[in-house]
Amino acid sequence: MKKILSFLLCVSMIATLAVGISGCGKQEESSGGRHVVMTYFYGENLPKDIDLVEAAVNDYLKELGSDLTMEFYPISVYSQNYSTILMTDPIDLMCVAFGSSPIYYAQMEMIQTITDEEIQKFCPNILEMNDEFDMMVRNSQGEIVGISTRELGFYNGGAYVIRKSDLNAIGLADQYPDGTPVTLSDLEMIFAKLKEAFPESYPIVSKMDESSHAVSVDPLGNNKFASGVLDFSTNGTESTQIVNYYESEAYVNFCKFMANCYANGWIDPEAETSTVTKNAAFINGVARGVLLEGLPSLRDDFATQVGEECVRLQILTPTCVPQRAEAITWAVAGPSENKQAALEFLDLFWSDVKLMNLIQWGIEGTHFEIVDAENGIIRYADGLTAETSGFRMGGGFYGDKRYIYVYESTVDTYEEQVAAKQEERAAMEAASQNPSPAGNFIYDSSAHDVTIKNIEAVIDRYANIMALGGYTDEVYAEFIAALKAADIDTVIADKQAQLDAYLAEING
Repeated sequence: MKKILSFLLCVSMIATLAVGISGCGKQEESSGGRHVVMTYFYGENLPKDIDLVEAAVNDYLKELGSDLTMEFYPISVYSQNYSTILMTDPIDLMCVAFGSSPIYYAQMEMIQTITDEEIQKFCPNILEMNDEFDMMVRNSQGEIVGISTRELGFYNGGAYVIRKSDLNAIGLADQYPDGTPVTLSDLEMIFAKLKEAFPESYPIVSKMDESSHAVSVDPLGNNKFASGVLDFSTNGTESTQIVNYYESEAYVNFCKFMANCYANGWIDPEAETSTVTKNAAFINGVARGVLLEGLPSLRDDFATQVGEECVRLQILTPTCVPQRAEAITWAVAGPSENKQAALEFLDLFWSDVKLMNLIQWGIEGTHFEIVDAENGIIRYADGLTAETSGFRMGGGFYGDKRYIYVYESTVDTYEEQVAAKQEERAAMEAASQNPSPAGNFIYDSSAHDVTIKNIEAVIDRYANIMALGGYTDEVYAEFIAALKAADIDTVIADKQAQLDAYLAEING
């Protein structure tokens, strides 16, 4: 494997404490072992003011008696070279992103597991945040393998987005204001009226399986549902019983709904072979609406692109599914001898608004100025633009993301931007009231890799048939029989056992 060092850009580091830093990736020992080396990755070009920002960070950390070195890696190769990074650079704190599960890296001893006692002792702020939202990424034995960024979670709440003018045209705008909960039967009534009013277009565009917008589940860290889910559609988010997604009543209802849509001409029959995306079809008017997640920001994106107000009709009660292995996780590097210092720095990094925004956006007054502290809106410092600013991370990889600043909009007015941000926050807060009981459980499927591939092959064959209007009782029965023949029940039983053990561990 080509060494990551060939990609590194050596820069001159400025130290403001008693620690001398020389060269690229080399350091002298700080007093008391309080020096932390953190991975920092960038996009196309390394920000030219990175040395100034690092110096400002260390000046800010001076009162703690600790300091920080950022080791720079281009994001395009970062996740492909963890093993090389750890062999060549003295990393203490690393971001595990864009690659395999943190569990894998813990198994390979590239990162260290963290005990609950260490979290209690060295990360009191993270522990307090964790009471509201589970940030601990754990393996199936309940061991902590890393800390995720603090978010409200992944918003899970499908919706149908439609132009408000279309609802006016069919006389339903007053009955269905933005955010109105709807059933699949409601949508069928709306689709029939839309097709009558707009016979040359279609109420919906399908691009293969859209069931995730109509079936409320926690996929437990899997993009595909081959190894079972928690079904939220009947028992809310209380149940911890893993079920076969494709045997759930909600999934069958979705398949019947899609079959009805095709039978009535509500879906473009050319959609699946067209090179036009479903979003583009909505924007250009081929489709009158689109199924997607129900966040206000997505509705607003469509409204901007079509040039008129759009409305969300909420199909699912929003739920909150915490980040898992696929998300951005920070971990103590395997070779690190500064575990305590790394955890203490991470605790400050996740809880100190000024520090997290300093590393995210640069120096206040030099790179940006605050427009609205309460809503976290900033603008470029006087005379600077996105092109001329010397520092702009923009990746959102750090800390408590509720308090990461955003640049003021160049499209919306200030009042519109504040209102949109508050509406988005309210939607996420509402979803957080329905959290997954599985927390950050991550299923270790390694014992069933071949079986799961066989199961996914069955899903690839049948799920798209179901989503393309091909549901019949006979075809559906074939689908379920094929899943069972591929041994899906064994995988689900194993996953249930791991989830039960995980819940027993974290609940004491």
